[in-house]
Amino acid sequence: IRVEHYGYSSPEIVEEKQKRYLGIMQSWLETHPEDYIVRSHAAMTYYIQGKLDQAIEEYQRIIDDGNAHSDRNLVIETTSTLYLGRCLMRQQKYEDALPYLLDAQKMDDQYVISNLTLGECYTRMARHKDALEALNQALEFENQVTFSATDMTSAKYSIRFFKGQNLEALERFGEAADFYKQAADADPKRGDALGRLSGIYRLLGQRDDAIGAIDEALNRDPDNAQYRFNRGTFYLELGNETEAVRWFKRALEKNPDMPEPYLNLGYVMRRQGDLKTAEEMYVQAVDRSDDTAYEAHANFAHLLLDQARYGEADALLEEVQNRNPNLTDILLGLCVTRAHKGALDDVRMLLGPILSAVYGGTLQMAIPDQAGVNDLAALLSECGNMLSQQEQGVC
Repeated sequence: IRVEHYGYSSPEIVEEKQKRYLGIMQSWLETHPEDYIVRSHAAMTYYIQGKLDQAIEEYQRIIDDGNAHSDRNLVIETTSTLYLGRCLMRQQKYEDALPYLLDAQKMDDQYVISNLTLGECYTRMARHKDALEALNQALEFENQVTFSATDMTSAKYSIRFFKGQNLEALERFGEAADFYKQAADADPKRGDALGRLSGIYRLLGQRDDAIGAIDEALNRDPDNAQYRFNRGTFYLELGNETEAVRWFKRALEKNPDMPEPYLNLGYVMRRQGDLKTAEEMYVQAVDRSDDTAYEAHANFAHLLLDQARYGEADALLEEVQNRNPNLTDILLGLCVTRAHKGALDDVRMLLGPILSAVYGGTLQMAIPDQAGVNDLAALLSECGNMLSQQEQGVC
């Protein structure tokens, strides 16, 4: 007799079951508050539902009352400690999560999920050597049978993916590439390891391998906006602007709030002489950039400079300088806008760091107050000559 269970056939059905079962558990705990086993199930339900504060409260209660420990129930004690840490990680409270994760690892240093989670936490904290140590421990015991249901495909993938991330951060690119490839093999449905692998190949100048990796990532996840954008950048580097534009637009179909496709579309339209569309794209990129990004502002400012719209350009250039004060092309742009409105004191102040940058830091000087228009013009002209020799034509 074949029995087919359809009880978990859709997310809606699962959600309804969780809601019903949680209600039963809550009612039970009102009259049996000492039942830490049922409480652990309720806590896990909260965790799965993303109700992290409630999950933390229940896990903390299990730990604090000590009944699981006194009963020597290692399963409940370890998972409660571990998942309390995982809840805090999901809230991005990595420093708070770390002591619980270390305690969980001490309780069972061969449990793959404890070691993996500890490795992930260290990764988020940029403690790369500590992360690799924990992930190596997870790798050593990844095939061990554990006391709770574990998606081993996901676990094996994550161990290798996080190892790749940490090795990449340590600039051990060859080893990082190997682990990204292992991650991609561990789960043929996921593409993010291939996306990272493509980035490493690109960094190493292996363009064909980089394109092959991003194409395979797209094959696995064709709706991923980041992969679509990255594919467009390869076409742009190869000079195929038509295909680049098509892929940037495809990226925006899936994520219209990504600033990077708008920025690149603005760049292409500007090159093609469509300044109106370029401006529209730059405006969209600026509106979607976070508080630390400045590329969209800088590109838009240069477009305005080309059109002698100095007042508008000045505001954008000043915003870029506030975010990164050491960009020579931005300082030069500000020289143009400030000179246009006759603010020669500003030009004198800007020229010092410009001369230092153009001449490779060998010339450190402050421009004297008595330097007049002709003197400032001569200095800028010499900067132009030097930049031309350095093939910095745009500057």
